[in-house]
Amino acid sequence: MIMQLYANGVSTRDVGSIIEKLYGNSYSPTTVSNITDVAIEEIMKWRQRKLNKRYSVLFIDAMSVKLRRDTVANDSVYFILGIDEEGYREVLDFYIGTTESSYVWEEILSSLKERGATDVLLGVMDGLPGLEEAFNKVYPKADVQSCVVHKVRNTIRKVRKKDLSEILQDLKSVYESTTKDQAMIMLDEFSIKWVKLYPKVVDSWNNNSSLFTYYSYPLAIRKAIYTTNWIERFKQRSS
Repeated sequence: MIMQLYANGVSTRDVGSIIEKLYGNSYSPTTVSNITDVAIEEIMKWRQRKLNKRYSVLFIDAMSVKLRRDTVANDSVYFILGIDEEGYREVLDFYIGTTESSYVWEEILSSLKERGATDVLLGVMDGLPGLEEAFNKVYPKADVQSCVVHKVRNTIRKVRKKDLSEILQDLKSVYESTTKDQAMIMLDEFSIKWVKLYPKVVDSWNNNSSLFTYYSYPLAIRKAIYTTNWIERFKQRSS
């Protein structure tokens, strides 16, 4: 309770007062501060722990989280979630995204590698600038999958409301095709149909080879690896 109150912006003095009223125990502001410091130490230990050598998939995406600095406000926190060879999911690390750059992401991913995660088969990520470049530098042999769901959401913001339903249906026929050859045929049909009205949208779908990496993997797992939605599910469970 102390951690939850403090994280939500309650002062150390008021936290002590609330605990005393509820339970009769007296906690000074210094004691409350010491408790939160211990929690921070545990987090640092967690972030430095050894990782498995091999991960089948790394998912990288952001969540909006209320964080306390001088005040409490929403910040973007980028989480890296791994699936190991046995199929177990694990949060590997996180990064508070006040600034994003290829250099910062290369440093974060290199830290994962130094902690033992040397072999990665696939990285699934959104379109954050510099992220794919940094991932390729640290894990040059790994495949990269751009999140299809993020791509669809970006498309939604760029088309007129009257065309939205039809465009979404046409795109669904692309990314839910059973084979890559079929997907490319449907993408050609989508492009011919919409290029005059939305040339930039069409170009963005045609010039991103990482969107269709998942077709190199078995049909049974494609829907699990073409999106970073695992991160969103993690947020829902932890809320």
